[in-house]
Amino acid sequence: MRPAGILILCCLAIQPAFADETNLVLTVDGVTYSNVTFGTVTPSSVTIFFRTGVASIALEKLPPDVQKQLGYSPEKIAELRTEEAKARAAKLYANAKAFLKCTSDVDSFKGEDRTFVEGAASVLKMYVERYETYGPADDELQTVIPAMDKTIKMFDLKPVFGYRYNEIVRDEVAVPIIFDMYSNSAQFYLRVGDGDFCTVAPIALGKIREIVAGLNKALEWAEQCRKEQLNAEKLVGDWSTVRLEFVSKDGGAHCFIWLRARGPFTKQSLLEDNTVKLNMLNIRCLAVRMVNARNIAMERLHIERDSERLK
Repeated sequence: MRPAGILILCCLAIQPAFADETNLVLTVDGVTYSNVTFGTVTPSSVTIFFRTGVASIALEKLPPDVQKQLGYSPEKIAELRTEEAKARAAKLYANAKAFLKCTSDVDSFKGEDRTFVEGAASVLKMYVERYETYGPADDELQTVIPAMDKTIKMFDLKPVFGYRYNEIVRDEVAVPIIFDMYSNSAQFYLRVGDGDFCTVAPIALGKIREIVAGLNKALEWAEQCRKEQLNAEKLVGDWSTVRLEFVSKDGGAHCFIWLRARGPFTKQSLLEDNTVKLNMLNIRCLAVRMVNARNIAMERLHIERDSERLK
């Protein structure tokens, strides 16, 4: 087997050897690396070059004399890990605050969308409160980071909904929004609505970046309107099949966009024109969906082009 570029965290045994005075044979978990020389050293690891490849070795697993030679310091490692943990906690705190801002207007969520938001927001609030009380180095805070990671990812993966007023129930109802790619094509579509009573708006790959920029611009405007207590109505952009208009009401307390989708009339999409309201969280989630889909499409195109060149 040819080891390559792995982080070795197991027990090591070092033996003298030897092609010249700087070489050695390193046995790691039963695998022997011959003609070993040391390369780049970081506070926690060292790159080794051996006869058949390269590997990264944790300095804490090396013998004391080699650790000393490479400048290893357990105290520095402890400090480094503490700082890394603080940075990770701070990043999660910033993400949690951002999502809480997007969900502060709970009444703007309906149906299963509201159920999801209420459950997830309670977890984020607990984390934010503890972070603000005890700081990023709090031991208990560190233990809940995996759960926080999971919660943040759930926000990114949750279904996207718009809202439309329903005369029968006399309230807004949730309308599913799906962004996906046509099979065997670089063309995308935005599907707004349930079943056949929906609009399917085609979107070219080249337009995705512009629309995502518009969605992010709406999020920036919402933040500004909250801070400055502004009311506003602004056109975000019109891309023929998709139109976005930003609205801020009640001094920035309620911000949203009108999303208007236009598409052809077919048996599977009976509405040629469909307008729904998106709150800030669903704007963020739609932007994430579109970025991820575009990245996948670009990767697929690169693979297809490379395949064509090899023919």
